Amino acid sequence: MVRAIVFIGIFISLSQSLWAQPSSDTIVIKRTWLGTYYEYDGRNIGYHKIHKLLATEPDALKILRRAQTARYLGLSLYAVGFACVLSSDFSFHHPYENGLFIAGTGFVVASIPFTVSFTHQLRRAVRAYNGSVQGVGYMKPPMEVHLSFSGNAAGVVINF
Repeated sequence: MVRAIVFIGIFISLSQSLWAQPSSDTIVIKRTWLGTYYEYDGRNIGYHKIHKLLATEPDALKILRRAQTARYLGLSLYAVGFACVLSSDFSFHHPYENGLFIAGTGFVVASIPFTVSFTHQLRRAVRAYNGSVQGVGYMKPPMEVHLSFSGNAAGVVINF
């Protein structure tokens, strides 16, 4: 009997996530091992489409401006570093001739925190947008499940 109650409680608590569906007005954040992708209305969207969607929400737009600053700073550091690395001669015959290569590598490495910050701030802006749209979000079923265990009993309380 206790096993059945515990099994039903676990089943109900796990099945709540199956009922949650994103609304059509939200931007869905998908994280894979290749990076972060954003989906709106069932289609993958890029940065410029996200910027157009977030332009209506002032809080999300404020966060997006910070992300945009980090993006442009990171891209400019990366471009300067990449140009320095490509313009070096790669010969390394003398220890003092590889300064341009070292400087370029330093610029590329310095661009990494700005790129990571851009991704983090963009995710925060999308979450602020999703949270601000009225009537939008994950629609949770109107019920709560509480599991309780004591020394000789187990219980499941379901509030609708």
